[in-house]
Amino acid sequence: MTAFFAAEPEEASALREALGAGEALEAPFPLHRGEGVLVAETGVGKVAAALAVAHVLTRFRPSESFFLGVAGALDPSLRALDLLLAEKAVQWDVDLTPFGRKPGETAFGVAFFPSDPALLARAEKAALALGLPFRRGVVATGDRFLAQREEAERLRALHGADAVEMEGAAALMVAWRFRHPMVLLRVVTDGAGEGAALDFQAFLREAARRLGLLARALVERGGGSMEIRLFSGSAHPDLARRVAEALGVPLGKALVDRFPDGEVRVRLLESVRGEDVYLIQPTCPPVNDHLMELLLLADAARRSSAGRINAVIPYFGYARQDKQTEGREPISARLVAGLLERVGVERVIAIDLHAPQIQGFFDIPVDHLSAVRLFARYLREKGYVENAVVVSPDAGRAEEARRLAERLGLPLAMLAKRRLGPRETSVTYVIGDVEGKRPILVDDIVSTGGTIRRGVEALLQAGALPEVVVMATHAVLVGG
Repeated sequence: MTAFFAAEPEEASALREALGAGEALEAPFPLHRGEGVLVAETGVGKVAAALAVAHVLTRFRPSESFFLGVAGALDPSLRALDLLLAEKAVQWDVDLTPFGRKPGETAFGVAFFPSDPALLARAEKAALALGLPFRRGVVATGDRFLAQREEAERLRALHGADAVEMEGAAALMVAWRFRHPMVLLRVVTDGAGEGAALDFQAFLREAARRLGLLARALVERGGGSMEIRLFSGSAHPDLARRVAEALGVPLGKALVDRFPDGEVRVRLLESVRGEDVYLIQPTCPPVNDHLMELLLLADAARRSSAGRINAVIPYFGYARQDKQTEGREPISARLVAGLLERVGVERVIAIDLHAPQIQGFFDIPVDHLSAVRLFARYLREKGYVENAVVVSPDAGRAEEARRLAERLGLPLAMLAKRRLGPRETSVTYVIGDVEGKRPILVDDIVSTGGTIRRGVEALLQAGALPEVVVMATHAVLVGG
């Protein structure tokens, strides 16, 4: 379901008519429903807008939302009835100076609340199809349309705002707190406040008509219009090429290089505006270089108006630093998760994370894939299943080992391991019966191979057959 919000009765009426939303629902504000759509008339002002958005998101859980309305132009190049696609909005008149916050910064420590980039790209395409004059920009939200030109100029200088209105930042703030995709769309007057030359009622009628046309076009276009685009850094270009071949799509062209001082240089050589971008980049050694490439590729895609940015990270570097083992240590995996979100990544796809709880470090969707099915098929094809036992190298991999054992119909054993340092472990004993059986040792990462070697030694001492099979998702193999 798609939700549409508008503050003025004229705007909401035009949206209801354009979308066929004739069923009135019980709510603290005018709320109507049509086929797959909701239209809410919030009332004027930031408090009314915030409460209405929160009510709709909590009660109906729509998949996406659009807040449409009017705004007073601050940028003199904007003409009356131009459509402004707000990339972000700032609450300009919040007086929080006594609390030590900067102008425009809310109690959440955020100055600008962003529109959803995928919905923004969809709105741009809809406006193009309708022939509506539009541009992207920044909206400032206040308690009034500005009446004084001096105040408008000061606001534009302070925040780089192109227009001013009264609900947008509050609505986007609520959507941001709900992790809900919303975009702010405004038709502007030819000036802010009393200086506007156009009669406001005449302007409002025409603006409402255009917003109705835009809303209908947004629904008709739906959310499936983005094309898939694949890009790769230098970590594993062959993997990216093979993924592109399997999907039947071309691999996008990107420059990934180094400046003379070693800094990473990245540039996308193709347009990604409004597209569904997938960045294929395992953060394998050298981990820092490949992580930086991924962050810069994501930032480049975001600044190029990509509709959505997905990071495909088969090997997630820093995954083994998922907790504090001693005092005064960072949780590096959590930091990497925050960096990926900060540069605009909206979905992460990873394979066999070292610790599944790393998914909880993200506030965006994480698709955590497993290699167990592939392992099982390979072991059967090679005939390694007969008289075998699946062995987990430690308690952390026991669940994956159990799933593999169930698929193969084999017993399960486990090694009791104690880590002596970042490079050294010891196996204290074997849990389970391995005597006279072929061990299938399954792990997520083989780095130096020390854990595997000591595990094999312990299994042989426990009477296992020397025909040991080792299955690992990520063969890092950095040597001892």
